[in-house]
Amino acid sequence: MIVIAVLAIVVALSVPRGFNRDAFAARGYALEVASAARLSRTIAGASGCAVQLTIDASGYRARQRRRLGTHCAATGAFNSAVSRSDGTTIQGTRPTGLAASGTLRWTFNSDNTVQLTGGNSASLGTFTVSADPQTGLISGP
Repeated sequence: MIVIAVLAIVVALSVPRGFNRDAFAARGYALEVASAARLSRTIAGASGCAVQLTIDASGYRARQRRRLGTHCAATGAFNSAVSRSDGTTIQGTRPTGLAASGTLRWTFNSDNTVQLTGGNSASLGTFTVSADPQTGLISGP
């Protein structure tokens, strides 16, 4: 009985180390980025204010220009964090060890178009998230 108990403990401790979670983390992050892009597009259309989604080596974040009363500024920096309906901001951190392409800035306009700076696709490990500049449609992973 003691030998079986010891073997069970050894197996229980060694199985998680043999299981590679990197592929799951990469796919989860790519899904998260795609969801953030779709939500940014939706918020831009609903609010009438452009939303800029930045994807870089540290992660992703959505920002809008500052508010001017009930409207948003037509020019200037995108420095106001964009929130989801639950109050959390649209941002996330890239998982450790996940290779990511350079810096992308996708600016979603209220007419569903998107201005792409740095390219139309984000390479996130083995997964890709893309934006169509004419329709703002997000595809992937």
